[in-house]
Amino acid sequence: MPPQPAGPVLTEGGTSGTSTGTASGRDFFALPRQMRALTCWGSSSMAYGRAEEGTPLTVRLSDRLALALAPATVANHAVGATLSVHTMLQRGLETPRATPAAETTGRVRIALEPGIGAVDGIEFPADIAGVDGQVRTLDGAWTFEPQDPSAVTPAGTLTSHLGAQAAGSRQLLWIGKNNIRDTATVLAHTQAIWDAADVPEEDSLVLGQWATPADPVGSDTGEALAAVNAEQASRYDRHFLDLAGAFADPAALSRGPVAPLRIMEQAATHDALAQGITPPALVGSDDIHLNGWGNLFVLDLLLQRMKELGWL
Repeated sequence: MPPQPAGPVLTEGGTSGTSTGTASGRDFFALPRQMRALTCWGSSSMAYGRAEEGTPLTVRLSDRLALALAPATVANHAVGATLSVHTMLQRGLETPRATPAAETTGRVRIALEPGIGAVDGIEFPADIAGVDGQVRTLDGAWTFEPQDPSAVTPAGTLTSHLGAQAAGSRQLLWIGKNNIRDTATVLAHTQAIWDAADVPEEDSLVLGQWATPADPVGSDTGEALAAVNAEQASRYDRHFLDLAGAFADPAALSRGPVAPLRIMEQAATHDALAQGITPPALVGSDDIHLNGWGNLFVLDLLLQRMKELGWL
């Protein structure tokens, strides 16, 4: 699990810790109500993309958001190559039965039923039938290590604790790109995580999917991506950030941090827009992830929308 920036734990009224006390009873150092912790969920685009490419300095979204929101904390639980079901598992909304490979202490391989494939990099605190421990992927398999070194891992329901850790925070949802063709599942999983927020209609911002060179107009993935974006735009209104639309908007591509690139003066940009895909100046060398400029473009849009929502 990526390290989390240091900072106070927030409540609706302010920070944790010792209060200085005031005549009104409020903590003197309490943060404004809009400055609340943020939790990020998703796969590689939310995790990092090709953040080290293009820009002079590496641009990771959650790092830059942590600077903008400080001293509120930003926790990023995104893991590359994951499907929307993995985010459901991390969030504690998917609770499969876990069966250990052996009755032993220490770390043990587990099988999850119904089957959820293991993806390298996933790690989260959880319990199995009440036994606390840590779930990790290791060599393409799920493992569980009890917190108590003398405990034996039982068979039973596995429940992630990340959902409890995220209680009280707002959330950014950028999930489902890796299983986008299963549109019904992506929509259902996003909705479930949306509904799990403290105040669903206020506390979530859904990021739309963007089209890589593998997702041109008319392709299976391109059509699925457009369908998911359209439905989520309808459901979530201003709590949906239309990235695909922004990546195709000449005005947006000519402003903010990407203005120096003069994207609209590049022939490759017009070729990309004709195919309904993202301009190559903002895409990494693997043609799958955004580069540092692409992340800066998204960050600029994110901060603008967060201000409009009163989150900043």
